[in-house]
Amino acid sequence: MPEIKLESKSKEDALMDIVQSTALEKAALAELFNASAEEMRNVMKLEDITVDKLINFQGSLDTIIKNGVEVQKLLQSDMNSLFQQGQSLAALEEEVFEVEEEISEEIIDGKKRIKKTITKKNK
Repeated sequence: MPEIKLESKSKEDALMDIVQSTALEKAALAELFNASAEEMRNVMKLEDITVDKLINFQGSLDTIIKNGVEVQKLLQSDMNSLFQQGQSLAALEEEVFEVEEEISEEIIDGKKRIKKTITKKNK
């Protein structure tokens, strides 16, 4: 089994990889469907084609198309998930807020204490 090495990526880069992968998969499906249509045209040109042969051939094309539709459904699901992830990222970006940090020193009972206060800034 091949070893897959994963590299560390930002969330944005990972989402872009998913979009590119989905686009490539859709292009591959389109090529498969075009090749199937071309094959059907070539079969129809054969002199010795029988109804039984056409039915068998049509059955194999039907399987290819059904599998392609299932792959399309999976790709659509991936894109929906990606869209939801994008919305979640946008929501997180909107939740970014500024803070104010204050550091003070106090001497209590002869001991020096450093106090750090972080407060959310009002917009």
